[in-house]
Amino acid sequence: MSANGPHLKLLKSLGMSYIIGVKEGDHSHLFDLIQKKMCQGEAIEFEKIDDAGIIHGFRFINGVRLNKSHPDLLVNFLEYWQIKKGKEVIFSWITDIELTKETVFKVMQGGRARWKIENETLQFRAQLRTWRKKFEFSFWLFDVHGFFN
Repeated sequence: MSANGPHLKLLKSLGMSYIIGVKEGDHSHLFDLIQKKMCQGEAIEFEKIDDAGIIHGFRFINGVRLNKSHPDLLVNFLEYWQIKKGKEVIFSWITDIELTKETVFKVMQGGRARWKIENETLQFRAQLRTWRKKFEFSFWLFDVHGFFN
């Protein structure tokens, strides 16, 4: 599912909520708008350190325009960063779920879980292709050497 107007409108018409990853390169208008609103002090930002010493950072804004093509489509934007053992990873999503300091951790977990499922599925499909090629080659070897005659 892509973060574009037609997909989000379809989800909304079906009464479905969403958490969809967005990247700055694909959504420059959205990220420019977020930057502007951050400079105006409209974003909420905070960090928490868990018991393992991992820093969890959140920045969010509710009710921003997705893009110029769909100015009537408002989304809630969440950016999350994690600093663990000196390494930082950053993720960002849009959602129709209202974001508050109390909800952002659960929304982040949902976004990360969706990414993990998609990533593992793609890796499994690649592994299946490899297995299929090995099977086809093995079958060809048996056929060439007359094991099926």
